[in-house]
Amino acid sequence: MSSPLVHTDCINTKANRQIPYVFVCATVDEQKVLYFAYEKKRYESVKKNVKEDFYGIQVHDHEITFYSYGIVHHEYLAFVQWYLKYNIENESSLIWN
Repeated sequence: MSSPLVHTDCINTKANRQIPYVFVCATVDEQKVLYFAYEKKRYESVKKNVKEDFYGIQVHDHEITFYSYGIVHHEYLAFVQWYLKYNIENESSLIWN
């Protein structure tokens, strides 16, 4: 909670024939990682973990749920690059890409 920056991701996995979601929160400066497992990838799940009370910079994928928490948001460049490549290949009629 005292770290100025937290990396966050939500990963779906398989356990006991169910597909739970694992939220991962990692700090670089303190080299700590927290894991939270939930049945669904929703706002209710985020409310139950530390992201709800974190007010620093959050680095994450483009998961819309994460934008409701924190003050500053950065996206992983790998995702930005993937979105751009997808648009170039699949939406050739657009000029901006």
